[in-house]
Amino acid sequence: MVGKFLRNFSKHWKVNGRSDLTDFFPVWLRLESALDAYPPGGDIEYRLRQADGALRFVYTDLVATNAGNYLITDAASYGSSFTKNAYEADTIAIPDVVGVPLSSDFLSRIASDPNKGVILVEAAKPAFFPLVLEVWTNDVKVLETPLRLSILGVQNMYRWINLRHVTSGKEKRITRTVSPLNYPDNISNGKQVVFVHGFNVDEKKAEAWGSEIFKRLYQSGSRAMYTAVTWQGDEDPLIGLMPAAAYYHLDVINAFQVASALVSEVTDLPGQKYVAAHSLGNMVVSSAIRDHGFNPARYFMIDAAVAMEAYKSSAYEPLDIAEPPWPSYTNRLWASEWYKLFDESDGRHDFTWRGRFGNIPQAVNYYSSGEDVLKNNEKHESMLITGVERSWIYQEKIKGRLQTTILRRVTSHGGWGFNNDYNVFNLITMPADQAALITTNQLRANSFFKRFYEDGLYGSDGSTVASIPYVRAKVLAEAIPATSRATGRNEVGGYFGDNNIDLMKKMKNGWPLKRITQDDPDGRWFHSDSKNVAYPYVYKFFDDMVYKLNED
Repeated sequence: MVGKFLRNFSKHWKVNGRSDLTDFFPVWLRLESALDAYPPGGDIEYRLRQADGALRFVYTDLVATNAGNYLITDAASYGSSFTKNAYEADTIAIPDVVGVPLSSDFLSRIASDPNKGVILVEAAKPAFFPLVLEVWTNDVKVLETPLRLSILGVQNMYRWINLRHVTSGKEKRITRTVSPLNYPDNISNGKQVVFVHGFNVDEKKAEAWGSEIFKRLYQSGSRAMYTAVTWQGDEDPLIGLMPAAAYYHLDVINAFQVASALVSEVTDLPGQKYVAAHSLGNMVVSSAIRDHGFNPARYFMIDAAVAMEAYKSSAYEPLDIAEPPWPSYTNRLWASEWYKLFDESDGRHDFTWRGRFGNIPQAVNYYSSGEDVLKNNEKHESMLITGVERSWIYQEKIKGRLQTTILRRVTSHGGWGFNNDYNVFNLITMPADQAALITTNQLRANSFFKRFYEDGLYGSDGSTVASIPYVRAKVLAEAIPATSRATGRNEVGGYFGDNNIDLMKKMKNGWPLKRITQDDPDGRWFHSDSKNVAYPYVYKFFDDMVYKLNED
């Protein structure tokens, strides 16, 4: 029985580009003996039939031993004329009653090489009746052999965990963790891959991410169980001028809040656990590991939107990140350094990204030196506004600044803002040389940077207040700037070792022509290209993950 993916047929009756190829599956028609007994021609006809009328197929010149080549290699040997590439070949409907005859050209290729006879099949609707190969002579069926099928939407091949409710988000598709109907646990290899999406992904997009990552891992040879997790990484206060993509700081808070729920759900899943996370999903997973005891066999960090210093505390480079005019002030005054004013027993000592998640020895850092979202900034560069490029570093540099005051439910505190209590004549920011004389006790009681939203952090119970999980998450998300660049853009030297893997340099297989420009002749690997770029270009990345899954 074959359980496969479901898609909508192209209205043009052809393969709809390289991204469409993962929805096909190869079927080998072993006809050597049949062709000897019933040589095609004359009144003898070979037909394919499927009672649901759900299938189309593509002719190929593939042999059984390289049937997967359609996914990764261009070759003008597909389609009715055997002159098209797989991604542009015509597709042929398989009717439900009379069937469709196989072409004489296709049959002659099998006659000359019995290892040929591979077709690519896709489905446009659920299919439960078998795909039947028939031989007819003089309008009499003399041979029939079925291939049992069970084809539903790809969502029926993996588990789904919905955690949006944890942070009061609305849910449409509820959690379902029973063995998937079309990919039951008993045909898996006993391992469980859990995937967590990133920032600005709503529930519908989360399904798309979960399905696409599953299909690509499967096409690369993974036979692990698979669970897609969605969480509220698209916080939208609804009232206001800014789109959901502006509310990154609220999503960081959500990431911390949802981490314990992730552990509770994943713990009950069967199999040895492996986890993969994209972008801000790595904040969820890293917190689950550090704060809540999650211990996966491997952790695949993909384009991690987390500061390098959170894993390697010595990775910080404060002057590379600091927003002018702060580089002229001693960093003892900075929000990122306030934690140093307190000893390790004080809850306020945890108000730092430095070492926040610490050593995670099973982690693999899949970063891209071609990043757009996580692209490195220029030293001492002020960023008043940005687009997609460098948007991660931008959200670090606006903490405590004017930009955050227009974001509903986001508090402008800490960060690169100044505390007006220290202004000279209640108007002019205190000069750097004078500010350097402020004592430690004064800074503990009243920070030089814009005061935190919670006054209790400065009082005698400050340690207790700082230890409240929500307070800590809010302060880190909104008020403590990173003092290092993003893990998903950079090699974290001396930390991940050989498990720092540059997707841009090591995992590409060519690149879409529309992404090649005069300024960028090789094509950059952007933040979400593991999903957005067609599988033939990025399959090496998924092959590498599957290799690491299988080597344990």
